[in-house]
Amino acid sequence: MRRSCHKPLPIPPLGKGRASGPLLAKEGEKGVVVYIIMTLIYNQRQYRETRKQLRNNSTEAEKILWQELKGGRQGIKFRRQYGIGGYIADFCAPRQKLVIEIDGGIHLERYQKLYDHERQLDIENLGFKVIRLSNEKILNNLSIALTTIRRAINQK
Repeated sequence: MRRSCHKPLPIPPLGKGRASGPLLAKEGEKGVVVYIIMTLIYNQRQYRETRKQLRNNSTEAEKILWQELKGGRQGIKFRRQYGIGGYIADFCAPRQKLVIEIDGGIHLERYQKLYDHERQLDIENLGFKVIRLSNEKILNNLSIALTTIRRAINQK
């Protein structure tokens, strides 16, 4: 995640979904509650451009790791720059509720560590396991980074 020490993105008001207008489903219809929750938590439409920009401006470490994660190469499907609540995760396996965060030098700053900790707690409160990997680990020892990811997958 490259968003430094900003507040989480706001959750849109209830009744707005992936479609540009209010939800058309009536209360009590099967699946409506799930749809509302999904559109409030995951990949909110108003942040589509932000997610796209982050994908198009990936760090070298993110590019290298994505080559190992995409297409189910680790046995599960990962997505890049995936919206969760008011945050955008570097990589996410939604079905397994696993998030991978890549931390660069900025994440060593005190204020950023506090923000990252709060953010991680928010994401974990939504049921996700978060693993953090440094740029250096990916760039200098990719096999250890992949072992860490595989262990997390096997624990889920």
